[in-house]
Amino acid sequence: VRAVAMSPLPVVCGVGHETDVTLCDLAADLRAPTPTAAAELAAPAREGLLQQLANLERSLNLRLDHRLQTIAQRLDRLALRLARPSDVLARQRRLLDLLAQRAAAAPGRRIELQRQRLAHLAPRPARALAETLRRQGARLDALQARLQALDPQHVLARGYAWLDDGDGGAITSVHALLPGHEVRAVLADGSVDLRVLGVLPSPQG
Repeated sequence: VRAVAMSPLPVVCGVGHETDVTLCDLAADLRAPTPTAAAELAAPAREGLLQQLANLERSLNLRLDHRLQTIAQRLDRLALRLARPSDVLARQRRLLDLLAQRAAAAPGRRIELQRQRLAHLAPRPARALAETLRRQGARLDALQARLQALDPQHVLARGYAWLDDGDGGAITSVHALLPGHEVRAVLADGSVDLRVLGVLPSPQG
């Protein structure tokens, strides 16, 4: 009786003598008329457990579906923010066209700026896009080398000069000059003011 009373677990007592009341019946948490009835009281009905499991499964499925829908919506929003590879390549082509148009004004600086802007487009996960960017970078490097070779400062450094009319206007033909005209020769390290003594057109001109 003392063990029943001190048990930390609930105790169902079912001795089986309905007409008698034992001390264990009084000490137990619950009394049943027979052992079978005690077993039924101690163990929940199978149908009830199955229903609880079904309810739990339904709840978990609903929560999982909701979570998946939330993740899918986030992925859709992220996908809308990411440029497609074809869009990136189209922007590159436009940048290259713009670079070709403006390169004459400041070849080295403008090409470097455009190359840096294209480099910022590189962090994309697709290998094909990375390879395309690498090829575009190589083309830019080759174009930069060609333009640097044609840079007027490089040409002047090799001993050449160009003429202007003193106001910055380029003189490209002897037919624009007459004896006595004052012109300016621009060299690599400065300029020289000159006066035309004579004009000798080339036979081909």
